[in-house]
Amino acid sequence: MTCCATVLALEIVSSPARAEETLSSATEVSVEVSAPAYDGYQALLDWEAHDALAKGDFRRAWHFFWRLLQIDPYDTRAMRECGRIAHATGRFTHAVDLLGRAYALSPRGPDPELHYLRGEALIVLGRTADGQRALDKAATEIGEAPTDRRHVLWLARIHALRGDVEGALALYDSEIARGGTVDTNAEVALLRVETFAFDKRWTDAERELRAFLRDRPDHQRGREMLAWVLDARGKLDESTAVRAVLAQEWVDHARRTEAYARSLERSLRYPEALVQYRHAERLGVDELDDEIGRLQRRLSPEIAGGVVRRGDPSGVIDGFIAGASIPVHRRARVTLLGTRETTSGGPSVVMTQGTMTSATASAIVDGKLGGLFGAGATAQQIDDGSESAIGASAFLRTSPRHQLQLHMRLDYDLPWRESASTIRNGGRYDAASLQLYASPSSRRLLLSAGGHFRRLSLTAEGVDAMDADQIFGFAGVDWVAWRAPGRVARAEVFDEDLIAPRAMASSAVLSLRHYEMASDNPFGEQLFLIERSSIDEASGILRHVLDRGGRLGAEVRGGLGYDWGREVRIWRAGGSALLSATASSRLTVDYDVASESGTGLSGRRHVGQVVLHVDL
Repeated sequence: MTCCATVLALEIVSSPARAEETLSSATEVSVEVSAPAYDGYQALLDWEAHDALAKGDFRRAWHFFWRLLQIDPYDTRAMRECGRIAHATGRFTHAVDLLGRAYALSPRGPDPELHYLRGEALIVLGRTADGQRALDKAATEIGEAPTDRRHVLWLARIHALRGDVEGALALYDSEIARGGTVDTNAEVALLRVETFAFDKRWTDAERELRAFLRDRPDHQRGREMLAWVLDARGKLDESTAVRAVLAQEWVDHARRTEAYARSLERSLRYPEALVQYRHAERLGVDELDDEIGRLQRRLSPEIAGGVVRRGDPSGVIDGFIAGASIPVHRRARVTLLGTRETTSGGPSVVMTQGTMTSATASAIVDGKLGGLFGAGATAQQIDDGSESAIGASAFLRTSPRHQLQLHMRLDYDLPWRESASTIRNGGRYDAASLQLYASPSSRRLLLSAGGHFRRLSLTAEGVDAMDADQIFGFAGVDWVAWRAPGRVARAEVFDEDLIAPRAMASSAVLSLRHYEMASDNPFGEQLFLIERSSIDEASGILRHVLDRGGRLGAEVRGGLGYDWGREVRIWRAGGSALLSATASSRLTVDYDVASESGTGLSGRRHVGQVVLHVDL
């Protein structure tokens, strides 16, 4: 008995939380499998299963084949079909298990398709050596010069998976030269595109797809592959628009709605993504609890509280922080942040005690495509209220998914909290800063440049008011040496100012930076501000999510540099840990030590903090 099934190319989409490779195809396959001895009821289930499979209704087909396995656990044909469906729908662990069991229980006749599908699934799961062995079996059973069309296509795809692009394209071209129907030629054209994609030749893949769709603008599989290739090229706006149209079509409506939701999430359009995930779940897509829960947490109110201890040559700072980020309407939110810090210790020539309390309220609008802008006001009070002030801030960040990003910030009369002496002496500052970041489509390289201007003041009672101007500039390059997109912390918290999200994914980044700084230094014995520095620094960050559930993550970081202006070596080191004991709570622990401040204050510095973040 011959059974025909459409094995769809599975899109394994990436979120801020996951990215994998696509490995299935749109190949029409048919394999001779001996028919088991079914009774009337089993024959009916088998007919329903194959009817659903022919229509591309994998969910319904799986139901009937699985029912056959419940009746007879040794029904190798039903087991094999379940394995093929698991492969086509991206459940690769199930595919490996079911296809392996079917092979072990079947007579050991040639079955290249089974080895071919199992090899693909093993490669996706990271078991490359096992996958290559399965592909070797398939290639051996097919032979070097197959004449059967389906064997030619399988062999070509094995060449593509092994990186032999030219070998794969030659086989596809030979199949087109043999002639065929419009549909079979379309299938081979899409397999050619997929070969380029396997080799990450995304420009070639997009060019061939566009040419293909000019003649077949409504071809569903072609449009789905175009969305996938556009994703890979970083053209998220275009890919999301393609998926929005596909999601409205009622052919496999549920799966396409899910794909559209994932595309929206990758585009950082979180409210719209959550709506589409919920719609896909209502349409029958299972196992979306993690996606829905992740976006619900990201869009829910967050509160944070913790303790901070810092040390520098002028004394020790002990404090606590408390804050909240509260959504108010669509992409708008309000953040509240309060700090209270008390200094102690320090040189005997200065007052050793001081307390600063500050409170900040900000209004922030998250852009539709992932950027943000906002403004806030900060009230501060020193000691018993003898000194108080109100400052303001405004900030803008363009979308992090753009290849060119811009960060801008303006501050007026904010508390200068960098050291015990600046707190003790009523430090305040005005500032303007600008940073530019550029990255190629691979996202492995990041170029950066920017700087800021600050006017620094000491205003405490009993201290002669004085100001200093500081100009700071930098330029550098970051290289992502390693990354494991599938290892992402389920926890995402806001940064220390509650402005932007702070996520963690397994990666290693190496950096080179050059810094230039010039300052006035009129502060005398109150504090020493470095007047001139010219620093080259090499640094690195290693982040790793320690469990696949994303509950525990760690980061270590460090840097070594040399200040050519002062002829001194500088260094810094630090680490962070993130624990998500529950789905709605995250505990962050951070510690850093440096030979001196990065903004001109001399002497070794320590900073440690523990903060608990909770989603309401």
